[in-house]
Amino acid sequence: MELLKVLRTELNLGQKDLVPIFKKTESIVSEMLSGHRKLTISHIQKLANFFQISPAAFLKLHSSKLQASILSFYAIYC
Repeated sequence: MELLKVLRTELNLGQKDLVPIFKKTESIVSEMLSGHRKLTISHIQKLANFFQISPAAFLKLHSSKLQASILSFYAIYC
């Protein structure tokens, strides 16, 4: 979530600006930003598309095997 905070700051985006990306309510976006609600692969894909960066940038990867699996999923389904 630190990356999202930096991107929001750099682009001067508020919480309300993320609502259309997720197609959720502002309260749900607030829960995501505060860490009370986890980002799904779909959320990560939408953020990556919006900010035009790799989805891997939003992931805290614990192993190269996990990273390869997620990137393969993204390449196939996104």
